[in-house]
Amino acid sequence: MKKLFTAPMSKSAVPLSLILLLAGFLALSFGLPVIAPFSLAIAGFISLYILFGKKGISYTFSKPQKIVSTYFAGLIGAYIFAGVGILITKILLRSSPNSNPVADGMTLFGLLKTIPMLLGEELITIILLIIIANLLGGTRKALIVAVYPFLFKERLLVYRFTYSYYL
Repeated sequence: MKKLFTAPMSKSAVPLSLILLLAGFLALSFGLPVIAPFSLAIAGFISLYILFGKKGISYTFSKPQKIVSTYFAGLIGAYIFAGVGILITKILLRSSPNSNPVADGMTLFGLLKTIPMLLGEELITIILLIIIANLLGGTRKALIVAVYPFLFKERLLVYRFTYSYYL
């Protein structure tokens, strides 16, 4: 993944890549039949290929160096994050984290549909981050400047989907 920040990127393909990502996001947002769950992931893969060629996909999904330790570190981090979230929900918000109307109506098919959606969300974040960092030179300073707008992305998405769910 680090190799993408300094890999040669086709700067002329950036507008086309951004248009593809926007089209995938709009297809997912408006729920186009059949292709909606896959639209953002497909747009992400095509954008990676347009920007970096085959190396872009192989660098993005390269094999981790320390598979077992990375897995367990991520697992422990996920448990800590979930535990802190439950504590905040129970103590500060005085709410029950178990009462979720969306989770009550979830089916296996609905759960499987979220897999390509989540992959697409991660790809759109990675691609936008790499485009910004690469255009700014691919240095650590450029990476910090590129990461700053993404600190608020998750919060905005949560507010958007929560607001649209209750309308």
